[in-house]
Amino acid sequence: MDRAEGIFLADAVTMRVVECNAAFRALLGYDGEEAASLTVYDFDGDTRDGVDAGIRQLLEANRPLQLERCYRHKDGSTIEVTVSVSAFRYQARDMVCAAVRDVTALRDSELRLRQSQKMEAIGQLAGGIAHDFNNLLTGILGYGELVLEQLGKDHPVSADVIEMNRAGQSAAALTRQLLTFSRRQVVQREVLDINAVLSHVHKMLQRLIGDSIELVLELGPGLRGIEADASQLEQVVVNLAVNARDAMEEAAA
Repeated sequence: MDRAEGIFLADAVTMRVVECNAAFRALLGYDGEEAASLTVYDFDGDTRDGVDAGIRQLLEANRPLQLERCYRHKDGSTIEVTVSVSAFRYQARDMVCAAVRDVTALRDSELRLRQSQKMEAIGQLAGGIAHDFNNLLTGILGYGELVLEQLGKDHPVSADVIEMNRAGQSAAALTRQLLTFSRRQVVQREVLDINAVLSHVHKMLQRLIGDSIELVLELGPGLRGIEADASQLEQVVVNLAVNARDAMEEAAA
């Protein structure tokens, strides 16, 4: 159920709040006695000049206005609100009546939705590029294997071709990560050595978290293999590392 709208009545000249309902006091965290001394300047996030300019606009418009404002809570935090405000004259005084609704949670939900849509778009782009690149790598690796067969292991160039193929395999593993991220890769379960997976992803993790954080890799000897998709397991480790980095930065701030 939506919370009741906060309503306040203020003098358009002094900006003093003349009357307000319980919902408005609860919205900003004030009790009755504290609210009696409030002015619009105390809780409106705009500058004093900005508030005065808004009131002048309201009086000149001679009609109700719908505004989006940032209000200050008593504890110093801010909330996003929509304000339906109108002006009228009462006993030779210009007055302002406003109905206030807290939309902070709604704005947060909209922000998360936009972020989700952005990540989905990035995933689709990454998946398309990775898919095309993976097709190219398939051809490169295939020709590399053919060259090795023709040269033979004892040929002096074979060592260079083997290194080329290894680099291609690493690039193929990267494209699998991108395809998994974009949800375009079929899960490929296999028995994995966790130590080998962590060693493979270690250098990438260090680049992700930055030089200001020390990354220590402690492998457990004699671990049993697990059945999983290598790319997905690496993605889990990457997510954990990035979340830990972000938590460290927040704590340091």
